[in-house]
Amino acid sequence: EYAVCVGAEYRDGLNTADDAINAYNVFDGIGFTSEFCIVPTYEYLGGTNPDGSDRLGSSILFLDGHGEYNHIRFESPNLSNTSTKTYTTGVSTKQETLENDYNTYVSIKSKDVSNSRLMVFSACYTAKEVSGEKNLTQYAVMRDVETAIGWREEIYEESSAVWNERFLDKLSEG
Repeated sequence: EYAVCVGAEYRDGLNTADDAINAYNVFDGIGFTSEFCIVPTYEYLGGTNPDGSDRLGSSILFLDGHGEYNHIRFESPNLSNTSTKTYTTGVSTKQETLENDYNTYVSIKSKDVSNSRLMVFSACYTAKEVSGEKNLTQYAVMRDVETAIGWREEIYEESSAVWNERFLDKLSEG
């Protein structure tokens, strides 16, 4: 079974890379074939595991970044090769979108996530209630993910890191 852990270092100072690496260490330690990515790209998120299954459909998917009710996003000035533009990618409930050469989101709708046991969207508003639309966590469960976790409100980096650490400790204990 695969566990995929994603974080990034943002231009605004947020750094979720350590959380992704910590999650990787926990999942690897409890027997998952684990990987982490701290400079995520559209190609990485939309790619496949070694067995050909969708990376977004891994048994465990841990995404830690910036969020809104319908997406989680990752930024990387390192990928844009310029100091004035930032490459943005992420996972969205919407159709795959290409806003321009620097902003592309993978649609969860386009991936087989039915074998996923746990998706953690560690980001602000990823479980926010919005009238008439499913948020990211609801949408994942609707697509047959067994369990999805997100946040209804804004969450600060330090609080998120503490929660993630406690949550991962409990998972590692069984």
